[in-house]
Amino acid sequence: MATTTLEKVMVEVQALPPDEQRQLWEWLESLRVGWEERDRQATAVRKLLEEGVISGIPSSPTDLTRHRDWQPIDVGGQPLSQTIIEERH
Repeated sequence: MATTTLEKVMVEVQALPPDEQRQLWEWLESLRVGWEERDRQATAVRKLLEEGVISGIPSSPTDLTRHRDWQPIDVGGQPLSQTIIEERH
């Protein structure tokens, strides 16, 4: 009987020293948390779509050239943060 890849991995994990098993467990846990967060976000978006709050989700840009080549504009005068602080007083 052929052994599946998962069974092979499980045998390999059992052979790891405890500290490496702990590291593996932490890594797998971080993956699980990431999956749960993506599921929560997807559920929230589906609900917003169903309720008509949003009509769709824009697709991610495929051409990132304009973002990669972005350069800030040099604006004279004092920093915006300083202006805000002065206006609050």
